Amino acid sequence: MAPERDLSRSFELGPYVLGAFICEHALEEKNGTLSFIRVIDRITRTAQGPNIPEQMEPFVHNFNLVVLLKSGENPGNFRVGVQPIKPNNDRLSPLSFTVNLPPPQEQGSCVIGQVSFPFDLPGLWWFDVTLNDVRVTRIPM
Repeated sequence: MAPERDLSRSFELGPYVLGAFICEHALEEKNGTLSFIRVIDRITRTAQGPNIPEQMEPFVHNFNLVVLLKSGENPGNFRVGVQPIKPNNDRLSPLSFTVNLPPPQEQGSCVIGQVSFPFDLPGLWWFDVTLNDVRVTRIPM
């Protein structure tokens, strides 16, 4: 495998982030066309009945985490990381994927991770997206 690219200076020549988001379903057609169903940025947890807890009880939510990349003038192997950050700023173990971005520059890759994620605090969660440990964007939830 070729060595990873050093991205510490600039993304001026790529790779480029085409999109980074969370959705309920990701579909790939036989011809390679992708469809993303129910893009979400908010989860609402409700409780009903006579014994409603005062604080949110932890729960697990299933979703797809999607990162779309284009090579630009910087093709090669890249490590894609996704770092979940709780509302209290605690950092959880990152998810990590390796992608190969081929030439020419309009080519790219799509990382789709099926995630069963435990939410244990109410509030704004962040998912920092990195390429070779350099943050390129954030996904709010």
